[in-house]
Amino acid sequence: MISFLFPTSDRIIVKEGIDLKFIIWLKHFKEINRPVGDLAYDILRDRNFPNSNNYADMSSYLERKLDRNQFKMFEKLYELYKSDIN
Repeated sequence: MISFLFPTSDRIIVKEGIDLKFIIWLKHFKEINRPVGDLAYDILRDRNFPNSNNYADMSSYLERKLDRNQFKMFEKLYELYKSDIN
């Protein structure tokens, strides 16, 4: 189980109709002094990270770069992102 150490009820408020890219949403986590912040920081500074909201593109790229626990954290972050934008 992955814990981000912040309340799960906190949501990033997104105006209806705005297509918020994952990479932009991820910026909210880069300053968190926890593994989730480290992962966000690493993804944000990776110039080769796919400029896409396509999960398959992002996960395929990250599977080659991350260890198993980091990849699970990415998956959890993506689930959180999807729940925030819906």
